[in-house]
Amino acid sequence: MVWNKLYRKELFTKNNITFPKSMIHEDNFVTYKLFAKSKRISLINDKLYYYVQRNNSITNTYSKKRLDVLKSIDEIKAYFILRKDLNEAINCYEFSTYLTIINLLIDKKEDPDTLNKLIKIIKNNKKSYLNNSLIPNIKKIQLRSLITSKFLYKIILNTLHFKKYH
Repeated sequence: MVWNKLYRKELFTKNNITFPKSMIHEDNFVTYKLFAKSKRISLINDKLYYYVQRNNSITNTYSKKRLDVLKSIDEIKAYFILRKDLNEAINCYEFSTYLTIINLLIDKKEDPDTLNKLIKIIKNNKKSYLNNSLIPNIKKIQLRSLITSKFLYKIILNTLHFKKYH
């Protein structure tokens, strides 16, 4: 995400990095390039930003435009195709992105075709996700339940949401 970082303008201009037009999740198409081209990255652990989530915000609603983020996964994989050392991280990002959209589709009860396509992708890649050391065990439990039954997955998802907010 670009919102929680500071960048030098030259990083964009010298590397011809621009945000894609007419897409949401546009930061997903840019951030990885900025990191790859950066000579130095610093981290501050101070909490300097407060994020407000609204029920009707882009992160809490679904539209077909939300699927723009899936195109960014393909771009990232192609960009780093020769960087085998990043395979696990990219695989983890891919799984996390699929799971986020699946959770939204299940929660909003929308677009069953896309939901089924994403579940099929996850099933086809389950071995790489389960063997990925960067994916937390709780996400692997979610994965196993999702490929077993959408109903079981909903129960686990609801339990996790309940624990998260109570």
